[in-house]
Amino acid sequence: MKKIACVAALVLACAPVLVFAEDLQPNMKTPETENPKEKKEKPEAKRPQENKPEEKKQEQKKPEAKKPELITPWDIAFGGTMMSDYNFRGITQSNHRPAVTSYFEPRYNFDDSLQGYFGLAGESISFPNRAPSEIDLYGGVRPTFGNLALDFGAWYYWYPGGECFHNLIGECRPSLTNGNVVKADLSFWEAYAKAIYAMNGQFWLGGGVYWSPSVFNSGAEGTYLAGTARYILPPVLPKGIGSFISADVGHWFLGTSDSFYAVRGFPGGIPYKSYTTWDVGLAFTWKQFTLDLRYYDTNLNKGDCNAFTKDFTAGGVFSTAINPAGPGSNWCGATFLAKLSVDLTRDNLKKREERTSEEKKPDMKGRQERRSEDNGPEMKGRATGSEDKKPEDKKRADKKPEDKNSEDKNPKDKKPEDKKPELKNPWDIAFGTAIMSEFNIRGVSGSNHRPAVEPYFEPRYNFSDSLQAYVRLWGNPVAFPNRAAVAINLWAGTRPTFGKLALDYGFWQRWFPGGECVDPLSFAPCGTGRPLQRGNVIPADLNFWEIFARATYHVNDRFSVGGGAYWSPSVFNTGDPATYVMGTAKYILPTIRPWNICWLIFGEMGHWYREGTPYPSYTNWYAGLAFTWKQFTFDLRYSDTNRPDCLTQTANAVLLEAAGIPRSDRCGKTFIGKLSVDLTRDNLR
Repeated sequence: MKKIACVAALVLACAPVLVFAEDLQPNMKTPETENPKEKKEKPEAKRPQENKPEEKKQEQKKPEAKKPELITPWDIAFGGTMMSDYNFRGITQSNHRPAVTSYFEPRYNFDDSLQGYFGLAGESISFPNRAPSEIDLYGGVRPTFGNLALDFGAWYYWYPGGECFHNLIGECRPSLTNGNVVKADLSFWEAYAKAIYAMNGQFWLGGGVYWSPSVFNSGAEGTYLAGTARYILPPVLPKGIGSFISADVGHWFLGTSDSFYAVRGFPGGIPYKSYTTWDVGLAFTWKQFTLDLRYYDTNLNKGDCNAFTKDFTAGGVFSTAINPAGPGSNWCGATFLAKLSVDLTRDNLKKREERTSEEKKPDMKGRQERRSEDNGPEMKGRATGSEDKKPEDKKRADKKPEDKNSEDKNPKDKKPEDKKPELKNPWDIAFGTAIMSEFNIRGVSGSNHRPAVEPYFEPRYNFSDSLQAYVRLWGNPVAFPNRAAVAINLWAGTRPTFGKLALDYGFWQRWFPGGECVDPLSFAPCGTGRPLQRGNVIPADLNFWEIFARATYHVNDRFSVGGGAYWSPSVFNTGDPATYVMGTAKYILPTIRPWNICWLIFGEMGHWYREGTPYPSYTNWYAGLAFTWKQFTFDLRYSDTNRPDCLTQTANAVLLEAAGIPRSDRCGKTFIGKLSVDLTRDNLR
């Protein structure tokens, strides 16, 4: 404890060198706190006499227009990420495989210099105890003092769905094949204090201290110290693209585990090796998107790394004092990763509402309509009428009387030139993120009835108002028997529309990286040289692709029906074709007016024809109720199938029953809750 106290004192004394927190900004002022002043100054300009009647009408409407200026103390941040590896303090959490993450963070601003917050986040992982995902619950306060931004709070890391592996404990499964043991519950909590100091507009320094009484529920106390530096590079890239370099260094002081992890020479528990980690990277930013390219490393050797991580892929022999005759792990070694993320706040939704309201104003303004539209986005936030004339008034003041008269006589002559910016950009992008109680598709729980996340990115190209092409990249945590921990999905197709009928034709590739061949009885890796009998093993590679055709018909503004068909030549890489057909219906209920909350009921039924494969055919259905507010959706649904063992191979089902192992319940009835946000390019303008 003396060491911890000294270290904590050192960090608090050196606040300018505190850990970097990406969501903390030195200036916590939001655009809402600055806009009211600007809007109050603009109406003071003198107005021409000829517009007085219209100005009076505008003045009567000003109180309504200014209602949004009432600053609400509530805010929300949210985002999603797809990365080549999930690295936590220098150690991979996804077995050096791709991972996804999503988060929602409601915030409350007590004033301009104090913010409270709580958050919910999730990541896909690949842990030795087979937990499919990490769910984070956190909260705290963020005070600011000039260029110094602080952050104090607590973080809970929850790893649901884990299993115990230990030969000497009755309720556990046998130890992992490499001899490692691991608890079913690895969840733990930390308290933290962080800060950032902005040296100037380009250079930041930061750091922090984190303390936990039991790291990964091992019984070992842990104190993590870290520092960071970030430098924003000069704008040398194409317009709108920024870049920065950053580096982090940290040291994790680790204590001794409990007796569950005892080894020869340490019957009471392992004294974990404290270690240092560092990373350096280059990132590119565009609007709310960030592409981060980063190199990580630690000073842990393979033996001590295995003792700390319980790596299920560790192999060979790398003996150390706390890893006697144990295997070596590469989970703590040098690695390079790429990460694509999007991070937004309520501002992005607010700006979209302002644009929408301004687009509606011209419809009622006659002459001012044309001038407001001609000025385009630069006039955002200004009232129509004489204020729209300010740029013209300045020009007229510099001109001779005859120039002024000629300009007034031919205002229409300039319209074609002014309207050029109104040409639509055919490119668009949709993106979003979700946190759900489980990942369920076609009635099957891909996450073994455990929480999951789902970020996606979808670039689009509009050939016309009735034809769109798109590519979508999205991911989900999964808990497959072959230890695949994430599903990476790639969609590509076209969406033609014909009045009320919307079609969708495309290709769907499903990739499940990180799988290994597994014996269905022992769930151990397939033995070297063992002949693989079709249907009697779980293959390492379950990747497969489908082609699909879907249609939706809008009967009216509230009711729509649809259907689709999906065909694969090799479902789950079995070599056998399968076809899935489905039908849907949706009805939009009347809007809940006081809060402008929309809600709807929906349902789907489908059948997967898989007679020629090792898997049984089955029918699935679901029904639900969803609430939408702005770009947020809260979805509640009930799902079921007519075969609770629909993902069990036919041959395996017989073997499992003979061995007394119950069949999977992944296709049984389940209730699902899902919170999601979906946005398009409009939110980035």
